[in-house]
Amino acid sequence: MLIALLHVLFLARSLTAGLVLTGACETDTDCMGARGEGWCCAKWNPGSTLSVCKKLGVVNDMCHTTGEAVPYPFDGIRQFWRCPCEASLECVPITSETSIGRCGGSDAAVVKRGNVNHVYDGLNRLVLDSEFEMTSLTR
Repeated sequence: MLIALLHVLFLARSLTAGLVLTGACETDTDCMGARGEGWCCAKWNPGSTLSVCKKLGVVNDMCHTTGEAVPYPFDGIRQFWRCPCEASLECVPITSETSIGRCGGSDAAVVKRGNVNHVYDGLNRLVLDSEFEMTSLTR
């Protein structure tokens, strides 16, 4: 009986030792102190209450446009799971209807939005041209 109990305790301990979490934090200054400049304290994932140290966003990294309003370093708890973009970058929305974006420069923001509209216009013309060709072929 005692051996079975010890076996169960050993098994339980080995199963709980599988997750080793490093970099847990409460504020950006925790991360900056542990890892240096360029780190922030953000949620581990969208539904998590746990925050971990993550690197600031670089060009083309996903970001939250509303998260850019929070200063860096921030001494509170961030609500988003992505860090803000590096100081020379801004969070450029992917579309005008979303707060999700990518880190980029201010001049890249205008070009990127223009390119998205250009792609939509091109796809629309392609669909209309294809419908016309298909219609004319069946007649």
